[in-house]
Parts: sequence; C-alpha cells; structure tokens
Amino acid sequence: SNVAGITLSNKIVFVCTASNQSTVLTGLTHSDDALTLMTATSDGTNNQTRVAMYSANYDWMSMGYKLNPQTNEDNSNIVATVNFILQITTAIIKYKHDWQRNFYKKKIKEYRDHPIGKNKIVFLGNSITYSMRHWDKKFNVKNIVNRGISGDYSDGILERLDEIIYYKPLAVFLLTGLNDFFDDNTTRPGRTPEYVAKNILTAAKTIKQGSPDTRIFIQTILPINNQQYLDEKPQVNFLWTNYYPSVNQQVNETNKILKENNEFEIIDLHPLYLNNDQSMKRNLSKDGVHLNENGYNIWIDRVKPLIDKVNKAAN
Repeated sequence: SNVAGITLSNKIVFVCTASNQSTVLTGLTHSDDALTLMTATSDGTNNQTRVAMYSANYDWMSMGYKLNPQTNEDNSNIVATVNFILQITTAIIKYKHDWQRNFYKKKIKEYRDHPIGKNKIVFLGNSITYSMRHWDKKFNVKNIVNRGISGDYSDGILERLDEIIYYKPLAVFLLTGLNDFFDDNTTRPGRTPEYVAKNILTAAKTIKQGSPDTRIFIQTILPINNQQYLDEKPQVNFLWTNYYPSVNQQVNETNKILKENNEFEIIDLHPLYLNNDQSMKRNLSKDGVHLNENGYNIWIDRVKPLIDKVNKAAN
C-alpha cells in the first residue's frame, strides 16, 4: 500500500492505494519529522509507509486518532480520514515574546501527554486560568480540566482547539485577551479590541461547530491595576498614565463587543473586580494583573452554580 496523497487541515486525509488486496489503515506513529502509517491487507500482510512532514513554521505532535476507513466497492482505493492527528503549535504567532512561545510549546507537550478525556469541563485561557492549577479541587468535583497557558494570546487559543473538539467536553469556560493588550501596542496597530473580540468569538464558534453539545461560556476580561503593577516594575511604559489607549480601555472595548453578541452565554466577571477608579481592586490581585486567593474565590463563587448545573444535566 502506498500513500498517494495527504491533505492537512483540522483533519488529515491519507489516500492509500491497494492493488488486488483490501487494505486498511491500522495505526500510526510519529517522530519529529514524519508520520509512519501502518496498514494491513486481507491476506495478513502488514506494511508501513513513512510520510515526511517538513515545515519550518510549525511544531507538531500526535495527539491521538480515530480511524474512519472508507473503501470503494472494488477495493481499489481506500480513503482513511484520521481525526485529530496534529495539534499545530505555531512558533510564529505574531508578536509573541520568546518566553511566551517557549512556555506555549512546553504546555502543549504536557497537555498531549495528559489529554482532556471524556465528560469533562474545560477552563481555557491564559495565566489567569493556568495559575489556579487544580480547578477541580476548588469546586470539589473530578471532571474539571485546566487548559490555561501563561502568556497565551487569543491567536494561540485558536491554534489549540482540536483537542477540545475531539473530546467534546460538557462545557468550556473561556477567558482570554488580556495578553493581546499587555504590551506596547503602538508597534502593532492590528492588535485592536475588534480583532481580539473576533478571535474570542471565533474560538467559541469553532468549538460549537465541532462539538455542538458543548456549553460555551465566554467570560469577560478582567481589569488590571496599573499602579500596583508599576510598584514592582516601574519601567513598563505601556502602563504609564500618558499611554493611550490604556490596557483597561482596550479591555473595556473588547468586553463591550463580547457582551453584544447574541450567540454565546457571557459571564461578566469584569465588574466584580473593579474599584472606584475602574481598575482592579488591590486586595484581589497579587501584582495588579494576576489574582490572589481572594480574587479566585470571587470567580469560583460566580461560576460554581453553572458548574453544578452542567454536571447535574450530564448525570
């Protein structure tokens, strides 16, 4: 059996040709630069076909698969659709810093080794999600999976939805967007509230399209406290008072767009953290950006009834 063609997208389609024997795709392995397809013919012959996968732009890895062989009536051509082979972790997500790229790559590999599994609730986001670590313990349930990655952008979320779609979780709680604005955006004019809101809504639509029964909750982006962060890092110029637009202004505009959508449920976390000057309350954050225990407890109290409702409906 020879591989006659390969198409890459959210799925990989291998077209295998067989001579006089019926051939089925039985499995695969992967290395850093190739996939090896294992096939078997009706006479008991086993074959392996190596498919080179060279790309300067992507890191890739096997994330599990499901074989859906389709055979023509005359058994002359076998088309096998292999769902969810690649989790593409692009190394060229625009504007990411080196530490963000490296941590993203590290966490994707870790998540590959510990996949979501079935009947789970997924918290998807950046460091604010990741830093909780064990959400299941906080909610006293066993089916919550943390898919936060520190430093991730809304673009990065879009690149790692295949695992979620494959496992079709009960619900996804999505919180992302702050890192898109937590930088000097005067050098990257395309990074706007409209752009980020579109990415967030696209992520929700992509999950819903691939997993229609998954409940999707979009959570509004949290505010930050510029001065609290500057107390430790006064050199961060985009948090100075003369910087425009400020991080909080961009966050507010993004949240406004998200709340105007009529397709997905919104959990409006943002106002729960505001002080009188419309920034993050100091007693809820350890550095003006990331939450402390008090901050996480507010989040937990807000979403716990939804967690209970989702699990009750599944039982």
